Amino acid sequence: MEYWQLSERVRLVQNNLDIYEIISKHVALRKDGELYFGRCPFHKDEGESLAVNPIEGKFYCVDCHAGGSALNFVARIKNISFMEAFELQAKNFNLKFDSTKIDFNAERIARSNRELTEINDYARDFYQEILMNADEGEPCRKYLESRGIKKREIEKFQLGFAPNHVKDLMTFLDWYDFKLYEMVQSGLVESTDEGFNDKFQDCITIPILNQFGNTAALIGRIYDFEKKIFYESEGITSKYVYPKESPFFNRRQLIFGLKAARRAIVKTNSVIIVEDCLDAVYLSSVGVENVVAVFADTLTIEQAEILAGLAKRIIFCLKTGDTLEIEEEVIVSVARQDGKIFVAALPENIYEFVSKNGTEIFLQNLNDSLPFDDYEFSKRLAPDGEAAQKIVPVNQIFIKSPATKKAGEAILRVACRESGLFRYVMNVLPKEIFSDSQQALIEYLMICLDENSRPNKEGAAIFFEGDVDEKILSMLENTQSPTDYERIAFEDGLDFLAKKIWSVDYSHIKIDAMIEKNFGNKNLKKLTDFSNQNKK
Repeated sequence: MEYWQLSERVRLVQNNLDIYEIISKHVALRKDGELYFGRCPFHKDEGESLAVNPIEGKFYCVDCHAGGSALNFVARIKNISFMEAFELQAKNFNLKFDSTKIDFNAERIARSNRELTEINDYARDFYQEILMNADEGEPCRKYLESRGIKKREIEKFQLGFAPNHVKDLMTFLDWYDFKLYEMVQSGLVESTDEGFNDKFQDCITIPILNQFGNTAALIGRIYDFEKKIFYESEGITSKYVYPKESPFFNRRQLIFGLKAARRAIVKTNSVIIVEDCLDAVYLSSVGVENVVAVFADTLTIEQAEILAGLAKRIIFCLKTGDTLEIEEEVIVSVARQDGKIFVAALPENIYEFVSKNGTEIFLQNLNDSLPFDDYEFSKRLAPDGEAAQKIVPVNQIFIKSPATKKAGEAILRVACRESGLFRYVMNVLPKEIFSDSQQALIEYLMICLDENSRPNKEGAAIFFEGDVDEKILSMLENTQSPTDYERIAFEDGLDFLAKKIWSVDYSHIKIDAMIEKNFGNKNLKKLTDFSNQNKK
């Protein structure tokens, strides 16, 4: 490879790296004006000697004098050469590095991609001008405003409007010397019985940007739901209209809003996924910036690998009762990167919920989101408990752990002093979720309850015949009213064990005749009500 070609590729990668994103993975950064400051990782830094300038893409330490570009930081933090750092980062931009020869096929594809993004950029600007300034864009502007989206968000996400004309964009692109085959290849123009026409008509246009800020693809979204746009590739109606699938347009790989949300995703270590691009735009406008939208009605393996590399917590925001299907390989891929998928269910659509309850309540719902498996199972539990017959006996499914034992201890430490709380615990939690020694204590407490006698250390020693856990005795020795701290621990323990019941894998469950005996519809309903209460 010629030196100038290598130099050009290095420059291309280096200029488009987000230095804040790269350094913040290793250093806690504090913003001060246009700069960020943190402790330098290259020496024993007692202060905040490291300065990061995201505008210039540079970093510098005033103590050890380490500095340079994002590639310099990667090379130094990973103890590799500059060229190795370049090769590592080049993979993120789908650039193949070969120091001996040029991959002419890759060069051809790369050139075609550049042409594609260029034509998409022209189309994006054309449609945005119509939305922002033309009379034909007025109804769409009013619709977006009704969705909480104003001029600032339109400009930030470069939304546009395609009027109800069949050749407006074709005429515009032809004026700038784009060829018809390029228009068709981009998906902006399609062949019909009447000839070649604009793909997008009478809809909002939404650009999906690549990592360089260019338009990788343009999709359309209807703004008037009285209209039905026929989704040709699958024969169903959809609120979106897409270009035809091609090597240049693949919905499995596209993520809307990723470039704008990337920094917030890394900073919060979480990403919120919504089903509608306009919901992502709206949430950004109210200060929730780590939001993206996907287009395959689920999370694909391609999207999962990208998002899990940025955040450990992936949260789907759905409407209560909606079904979310995710392939097993996606869950495994996320888990392999130490991530986990959660679901936050809202009683209404995002705009209605946030405008009615505020951003703080919305964020609280995200914090209380359920792991994916728990959400899917909870939807199958009928309020009347009819779904109980699908649950195996609890003593067959609970795996004891130090955490469950500690939660059980926090619950019983309070419950053994207040008979009313003990009755409540036994109504909402099955005995089998507790450890063996805790179950023995529960049996003793039940006897005391039946005999209307107060639990005490001497009685427990007789019941256990001298073989008793010291922690059990210490619980019974304390006869004072529970402290505020103990009550908080009680509530946390109860919440933890209730959620633990939902965290088992129910995919293999079969109907079992012992269910009513071991669990019972009555207890299941109470547990369901309790768990639902704690998720609100």
